[in-house]
Amino acid sequence: MVDDIFSVTRRALLAGLAALPVAAAAQIAVAEASVDAKLLALAPRFDELLRRAVEIGPSYRAAMKRVEAAIKDHGARNAVDEHVGGAVMRQAGEAEALQAGERVFGKLDAIAHEALAFGPAQTPNGAAFQARLTFYANTRLWTRPEEHLEEDDLCLRNTIDAICALAGVDRLGRTLGQPILS
Repeated sequence: MVDDIFSVTRRALLAGLAALPVAAAAQIAVAEASVDAKLLALAPRFDELLRRAVEIGPSYRAAMKRVEAAIKDHGARNAVDEHVGGAVMRQAGEAEALQAGERVFGKLDAIAHEALAFGPAQTPNGAAFQARLTFYANTRLWTRPEEHLEEDDLCLRNTIDAICALAGVDRLGRTLGQPILS
């Protein structure tokens, strides 16, 4: 009779232990949905704009360099001289590329500013989104080879990529596959 009591208790204990990972996953899902919900609501639009910024970035930078060179050729010290700068942009045909870039970057800046108000993320997906915000603010770290980066810049670059990978996305918010953390 005593053996039956221990058997039932042992089975109940094993069943309870088996249920722990399921309960933990459910708690993580609830936390994900509530704690970082407002932060994560910004992610789809930000990721879409970020991918667009990466697409137009080379043409934007090239247009900016041509305009800056043309401004210097016209004797202006910098682009602050709007009269000369505007005329050069129109003459060089760069206004459209620059305006498109400024629109995208302005929207990204607004989302990043809003996201900062939520404070530190509390979930893996929230942390990955904040890593993508950090990527946006530090894209220069991906324009040079690793061997040309200072150690602290390389550390930041690797940290951004690692946090995103843990949540199963790349630095542009595209799915990589199964997240390491969920």
